[in-house]
Amino acid sequence: NGCICCTVRGDLIRILGNLMKRRDRFDHIMIETTGMADPGPVAQTFFMDEEIQSQLSLDGVIALVDARHVLLHWDDSDEVKEQMFDYQVATMSLPAKFVTRVDTIPTNIPYFTAEPDRVARWGELIGQHGFRIGINWQGNPSGKIDEGRSAPLKQFLRFAEIPGVRIVSMQKNHGLDQLEEVPPHIKIQMLGDDFDNGKDAFLDTLAVLANVDLVVTTDTSLAHVTGGFGTQTFVALKEHPDWRWMLDRDDSPWYPHHRLFRQKQFGVWDDPFIAMTEAIRELAVKKNN
Repeated sequence: NGCICCTVRGDLIRILGNLMKRRDRFDHIMIETTGMADPGPVAQTFFMDEEIQSQLSLDGVIALVDARHVLLHWDDSDEVKEQMFDYQVATMSLPAKFVTRVDTIPTNIPYFTAEPDRVARWGELIGQHGFRIGINWQGNPSGKIDEGRSAPLKQFLRFAEIPGVRIVSMQKNHGLDQLEEVPPHIKIQMLGDDFDNGKDAFLDTLAVLANVDLVVTTDTSLAHVTGGFGTQTFVALKEHPDWRWMLDRDDSPWYPHHRLFRQKQFGVWDDPFIAMTEAIRELAVKKNN
């Protein structure tokens, strides 16, 4: 992050040496540098060790510069002008640059992993019995994005009527007041105040995902976390959802483990939840038998 000292260069040489021993397991090594400094010293590392030089070739160096870092170092000096990036592209424009099509979207799932100790801890709380469904009904209500996307908790309660089904609430912050309206005979397992209460988001969520059979959620961040983790997920979508869910299909090219249930009429959630209930009934029977 700036200069590359002898210690860092030594570590890089050691890492490259270890990678060479596994040369048959990969095609390329990508090294990312951060900050505004010249990445040249990293490139020089490839030519300081004869063994590395003989077995690896350097195609290029990718320097990642976040906007905050740029603002901290932005001035009119000659040094900044020399070190400024050569090209700029918006992240959401990269698929166009890569000529990505629906049938070529990468789906290397999972790209999220859960910490084993967390998986074990939440597994003890949740248990293994029954068909376990994690639910999330409410997104952040602030902002235009939430218009019509969040479904009421009462729609999810129909799952509890299916024999063998257990409901685990993965809801955080918004929408928890709806739990007060749940009938006494319906049991929803709560994960407590410690659930994802640390400084790192979603660590507990990933561990819980390893301990449920299915997640049912509206169009919230959880739908994307489960997609990256490879959890079987039913997503309830409003009539005209966010563009990522596309139209007129019940699957996602980004998330092969997802099944999409869409409103037929804006604001009316009965149709998608009735369809989900029947699908869950079939899954529960398969597991419990």
